[in-house]
Amino acid sequence: MGYDHQNFSQRLKKGKRAEQDCVDYLNENCGFKLEPTTRKEDISGVDFIEGEIKYQVKVRTGKYIDIILDIWEPFYGSNHPKTKRGRDYRGKFDGYILQANNTIYVIRDTKQLKVIIKDIEEEWAAQNYEFDGKGWFYSKIYPKMCSLKYHIDKANGIPKILCFVSPEILYKDKYEIS
Repeated sequence: MGYDHQNFSQRLKKGKRAEQDCVDYLNENCGFKLEPTTRKEDISGVDFIEGEIKYQVKVRTGKYIDIILDIWEPFYGSNHPKTKRGRDYRGKFDGYILQANNTIYVIRDTKQLKVIIKDIEEEWAAQNYEFDGKGWFYSKIYPKMCSLKYHIDKANGIPKILCFVSPEILYKDKYEIS
């Protein structure tokens, strides 16, 4: 079950614990040597480091297993002066670790992820930055693999654009938790 029914601080605490459990599993069972980052690195979107690779780590529960990236926050319109890039887009991470239920995806290089985001943003711009009636833009370039969502943050009421990317279209290592 997800954490949506909990307040922000409860979700954050449980999320951090789940991320640590994921990293512990990789370190103990898969030969990783992931180390926690400093508070400053954590603020810039980096959760753990292994050698030179800086990773963002997320855990998803339920039926949706996408990588979810905050690419515009706040978002007041494509040309609005107060619209800014989201923290995940600005993040200083090189790799991404996603645990989705009993599978861990390790993306060691996020350059491909940046290309996908650029592609879907260009596709969205060509469609006049329009969303469907539920706030979604579904990519035709990456059908069923990539989409954008207009979202109002529950914690602070700020509008943002989230990018959902299936880990299945990225170059990755995949580990099944036994």
